[in-house]
Amino acid sequence: MNQRGDQKMRTMLLATDLTARSDRALDRAARLARETGTRLTVAHAIEDVKGVEESVNVPSWRRGKPAWKRLDALKAAAAADIRTQIGEQPVEPQIVIGEEKAPELIARLAADGDFDLVVTGVARDAGQGRVVLGSTVERLIKSGLAPVLIVKCRPVEGYRTVVAASDLSPTSARALRATLDLCAQSEVAVLHAYETEEEGIAVHGGSEQDPAYRKALEDARRFVADAAGDQEGRVRLVLEPGSPLSLLNSYATDHEADLVALGTHGRTGFFARLMGSVAERVLLTAPCDVLVVRGK
Repeated sequence: MNQRGDQKMRTMLLATDLTARSDRALDRAARLARETGTRLTVAHAIEDVKGVEESVNVPSWRRGKPAWKRLDALKAAAAADIRTQIGEQPVEPQIVIGEEKAPELIARLAADGDFDLVVTGVARDAGQGRVVLGSTVERLIKSGLAPVLIVKCRPVEGYRTVVAASDLSPTSARALRATLDLCAQSEVAVLHAYETEEEGIAVHGGSEQDPAYRKALEDARRFVADAAGDQEGRVRLVLEPGSPLSLLNSYATDHEADLVALGTHGRTGFFARLMGSVAERVLLTAPCDVLVVRGK
């Protein structure tokens, strides 16, 4: 993943605010680290440093204690909480407690650390309860520093039913390789939505009688052979005419997928932009976790 050719995943960064909304991402990262032996770095930001330093509203048992000691105590408590939640790992995790805004902390670590994967959760609108993209997630994806795994669902097992959307671009190839790496024991369905102008699409779409399907099948087979290499046997092609968004969410729902993967900034309209596009709607509406890989 990242820029190390065929090298497998070795380093993972988890962003957590230690609230309930981050529990699922933490559990997934811990599981992945155990399954793959990956070195896990866990980052947590203490953003209200000023509030810690101020002496107003300090409880009686903390009065007289220097601000730096109060801050150190908060850091120690956060680190202990993380170690308890992560549990035993084959490789000792690194814990980073920063005194800055979470997006800045995570972006700095991602830029400096050359991570193969960044894991984070999603926010929820306090008024409506709907999933929203937080500023940390948006910044991570836009940076393109590493593939980003957005965890929505509580993990009960490893990823088993996986679908990777593809427009057959180099960015989609990157996303497929990252998905195969992340889900080493699973088959990956590559879903390619193609256009057809043939009449009678309901009858001929998805069959050898449709010239557009034949062309899509030829292109998709070539794509998989090039992108997956010796992992080609783990890939199953799903070719359908229609809208990528509706097809992807429909497939994920009907097949009870636990992971959807996609690349951004490919050559077609589907991946042409990230925020405010179909790609963003996939992040918000997919019924499962989403892996996003951004092209260069």
